[in-house]
Amino acid sequence: MKKFHDISCVRFVPRDRDKHDDYIYILPHDGCYSFVGRAGGRQPVSLEASCIQSGTIIHELMHVIGFFHEQS
Repeated sequence: MKKFHDISCVRFVPRDRDKHDDYIYILPHDGCYSFVGRAGGRQPVSLEASCIQSGTIIHELMHVIGFFHEQS
């Protein structure tokens, strides 16, 4: 996330249960994926071991904030 913060004005902050109902939840599930945009509540971001590369992580975080693939 530091690299994402370094190259954008978007900031991800640690979840405070008293303040944040919507949050991303990064889990080591099968594949590399996220919903596009704010899903509401707990939003899963799957990053299996092969996804742990800065470009892939940034790609999935871009989906979280609403970016589709360019060809979509």
